[in-house]
Amino acid sequence: MALGDALSPEMRARMGRLRENLLKRAQETVDAQLSQPKAPWQAKGMSPRAGGDSRSKQAPPKLSSPAASPSESLPWPLFGERRTVLNASVQSKAKGLGTEPQEAPFRYWDLPPEAAVREPAPTTITAEDRDSFTRFLLAGLPASRSEAKEDIFATIGLDFGTSTTKLIVRFPYEPGTPTIAIPAPAHCRSMGHPYLWQTVLWVSETGEFSPWPSENARLLHALKQGIMGRDADAAIVSDPKSQMPVTRADAATAFLAFVVRYTRGWLLANRPQIFRNRQPVWFLNVGMPVANFDDARLVSIYRRTAAAAVLIANLEGAITTETTSLFLKDPHVLAAMRSADEAEKLGVAALPETAAEAAGFAKSTNRAPGLYLMVDVGAMTFDVCTFRLGQADSATDRYGLLAAQVRPLGVEAYHWFLGDGKTQSDFAAQCDRCLCEVVWRTRIKRDPHAECWQAENDLPIFLAGGGAQNKLHRRIVEALDPWLRQHSQNGGARLLELPIPANIELPIEVTDFNRLAVAWGLSYPPSEIGEIVPPSAVEDKAPPPVLDWTKRFTGKEVV
Repeated sequence: MALGDALSPEMRARMGRLRENLLKRAQETVDAQLSQPKAPWQAKGMSPRAGGDSRSKQAPPKLSSPAASPSESLPWPLFGERRTVLNASVQSKAKGLGTEPQEAPFRYWDLPPEAAVREPAPTTITAEDRDSFTRFLLAGLPASRSEAKEDIFATIGLDFGTSTTKLIVRFPYEPGTPTIAIPAPAHCRSMGHPYLWQTVLWVSETGEFSPWPSENARLLHALKQGIMGRDADAAIVSDPKSQMPVTRADAATAFLAFVVRYTRGWLLANRPQIFRNRQPVWFLNVGMPVANFDDARLVSIYRRTAAAAVLIANLEGAITTETTSLFLKDPHVLAAMRSADEAEKLGVAALPETAAEAAGFAKSTNRAPGLYLMVDVGAMTFDVCTFRLGQADSATDRYGLLAAQVRPLGVEAYHWFLGDGKTQSDFAAQCDRCLCEVVWRTRIKRDPHAECWQAENDLPIFLAGGGAQNKLHRRIVEALDPWLRQHSQNGGARLLELPIPANIELPIEVTDFNRLAVAWGLSYPPSEIGEIVPPSAVEDKAPPPVLDWTKRFTGKEVV
């Protein structure tokens, strides 16, 4: 028996009227979002995906990586022997490594989709913090548009992390380009860090979502992992009292809606001088791993979730399972799911995190064209990508994404790995394999003519993310130096630091800005990040020809 069967005719009629009212308000919200002015970069038709107007209308095919194509023969060195070197010492030189593919079967470990980080979610919130949060949520609701007001454009860079979420907002067309890191709510700061918002949410018995803990509310975690799994629409909470199950997509959408509304409200309440009675027009950039950027299914899930969240953030009232379900099925949201152009109409873009992280370097005085390796160590993920930084024209950076993998091998995932009965050596072997596959694929097929493979030159590496200082992950990355020296006969590898931007406002000072690098890059308007070329659009290159030096010698028979 369903709950609806026990309702009186009067109650069913009342619930029907409430739903009709929700549908009406939802349509008004969609219409208002679609009618807001275009930002200057949108009006010019600029796109970071294909540079200017040449946008692909079709989702790119899924990237075929070495791990996904076991039949592909790449002459990479034996990884098992490299593990022995790593376990002995980072500084040891590799010995006896062959050049044949590893014969033993290799399988990457999978993190359980419900796996949580060890840091517990908050269990209480003070009345003062709750009132402050509520005030920002109310301030973040859009005001009625006024023709008399001038528009002010803002870009929200949202780093949706497995354990924490980070936010930076940029006003790209204002004098001095104000760029502000948004402090996380006081009750939900990870490890007390002012800008790390724990990626958690609560849902009541009636299906109402809440950004803080309350009595009888159920904690929801693994929000990002949930939508990256095979079934984002699978139910994670099925409570007969609410009449509607909570899916992974519902939970992620509700969380992002709170984040967006809170961010806007915090700015309007704390930096009113920026707006000066002008009408804000918001655009949301959400980051995703490069390895997923060629996966049409995952890109569509990100766009769908973000688009629904932006619309719900504009809707006054409680955020419930009925609200999230309604917007996730809205025709405009489904169109945004299928098309980047349609997503932009709703003020949303999904962009690769590697390009966002590298944007600060590309715009600094330290920039230099060439091949780079980005290694981002997160709480749950180990994200590896090679990319070539260049210029599409004199004013546009170009990021050619070459090879990438993202595996559940982050700092927190390590503890789940050990809990699965495996060893630290096994974990290091998994990370090592992931790293070496990306590097060697790039060396052999993706960019074999790169300058960094030549003698005396080295491969520059950015080691980023919240787990960049973790000793185990750092040791694995540093061990690329002796490995490359032997097998590429180049100058090895060297670590680079992502530059700290000079023109960012940090309401609360921190020293580890590295953790905000993705949000910083995502805060740029997409056209200012540059031209992003996905791996599927970059062709493999033939290796350098092998020269037969014997033909250059004069034999005795011709003397």
